Amino acid sequence: MFGPYFYNSCWMLLCLREAMLFDRASSDVRQTQSQLLRSIVDQNKDTWFGKSHSFSSIRDVCDFQEVVPLTTYEDYGEPVQRIARGDASVLTSEPVELLEPTSGTTSGEKLIPYTATLRNSFQRAIKTWIWDLFYKRPSARSGFAYWSVSPLAGTRRTTESRIPIGFENDASYLGTYEQWFLSKSLAVPPEVALSKSVRSAQYATLFFLLRCPQLSLISVWSPTFLQQLIEYLRSNWPQITHDVRHGAISGELIRQLPYSLAGSFEPQPERAEHIEAIMSCSEPDSGWVRKIWPELAMVSCWTDGPSSCYAAKLQQSIQGIEIQPKGLLATEAFVSIPLVGCPGSRLDIRSHFFEFQHVDASGAITGSGPLLAHQLQEGEQYRVIVTTSGGLYRYQLMDQVEVVSFYKQVPLLRFLGKCDA
Repeated sequence: MFGPYFYNSCWMLLCLREAMLFDRASSDVRQTQSQLLRSIVDQNKDTWFGKSHSFSSIRDVCDFQEVVPLTTYEDYGEPVQRIARGDASVLTSEPVELLEPTSGTTSGEKLIPYTATLRNSFQRAIKTWIWDLFYKRPSARSGFAYWSVSPLAGTRRTTESRIPIGFENDASYLGTYEQWFLSKSLAVPPEVALSKSVRSAQYATLFFLLRCPQLSLISVWSPTFLQQLIEYLRSNWPQITHDVRHGAISGELIRQLPYSLAGSFEPQPERAEHIEAIMSCSEPDSGWVRKIWPELAMVSCWTDGPSSCYAAKLQQSIQGIEIQPKGLLATEAFVSIPLVGCPGSRLDIRSHFFEFQHVDASGAITGSGPLLAHQLQEGEQYRVIVTTSGGLYRYQLMDQVEVVSFYKQVPLLRFLGKCDA
């Protein structure tokens, strides 16, 4: 009865209140950050960490910086093990809902505690982004979307106290209503993430994407992920379009797919014929991607730091389609939020408390101590330090950013790279 434009528009309207709150907070960054830190400290003053660091004596930011040292993940190894065993009130007074794994870029797997408040922090940032994206680029909400947040799903794990390790699926980052609206506009079933191999997941993804001429938005992380999909389609389009024509995935890869994807779907002979006509006479850089998905208005992916050269290559492959840079998002924290038409992403001042170490052109730390969000200067480079409601305090993310401009009082950041890589 209703199409994806309706559901995407409902999702956008659901995000309006948070977008307005962020906009209001943007006029007083210092006060917003101070209140947020006060809330985190007060809520966790009776935890093991809070008692060990005299949270009850903290009156302001200076007190917090004095009693809590800068930390790295190594400082949380033993507390996370205690949480995994089932101990309560270790880092947060809130129960830990799950431990989210991250391999990082320079170390092995880390387990990041997630509380309900931390999850809500991520959801606030996503709402701010979605409102801005869908409001300023209505064509991006006109059709279906392909979202890829996490890699292929592994075996479900829990700790010895039955705390889940990892989110159940990508949509778990969203609230209940947002998940429902999103489900109505997905071009690719979430079950693809349950495929047993990368190759089978790529094949199934392209099978469903080719069946969806009304694709209007693609959101992935690395531009190489999407580039590989495009190259895989370029090499395997005869077989994939054959399956689109007949409405079923065939061949040996079917044994590596979840059962729900191995059935029959509506055959699309006319769509297959249209794709074959494009692919059989198109050169690699002839804009054929736009011809297959004429309504594709936006691709969201990394474009900064080490990803810049790969994003440039992707732009050549998707001629005529806008690429929006991702903000800086880590498993530990949502650092910055993309903003359509701006040179950088907005610091997520409503989700976490931030500090910054000034660095020079060589990446060496300069200055007498960490700065706060309202003290940053345009054109300068910094390392990010974050305090979250998930139990990370003055945590050094090892991400280096540059302030490229401001949105009201909020710094607009561009990711430069990892400090320890």
